[in-house]
Amino acid sequence: MQSCENCKQKFSFGQIYKSFLIGYKPLVCKNCKTKYEHTFKNRWIGAGSVGLGVFFGGISQFYFEPSSGYKLMVGIIVTIFTVSLISAICVSFMTFEREEKKNYT
Repeated sequence: MQSCENCKQKFSFGQIYKSFLIGYKPLVCKNCKTKYEHTFKNRWIGAGSVGLGVFFGGISQFYFEPSSGYKLMVGIIVTIFTVSLISAICVSFMTFEREEKKNYT
């Protein structure tokens, strides 16, 4: 897990995962309040976890008969579970960069 560049406090798993699931919301250090943005690599990780989740959700539907009423429900549940699992595993690979103060003058 990455830590803050200023105070060396490590970001918790919950902090990073919540920031990721809320749509790449900037991560704020609890100790010194420095803001960190998700890198472009994190967006690829998110896209990959959703893509794999949809893929496995679609494959799971082939194991049920076409007349089965549970086919769609099982596909949705497998998709949600797979996306959550893959993104939770990938949290340790995410990197952040400090949000720079932007001067527009």
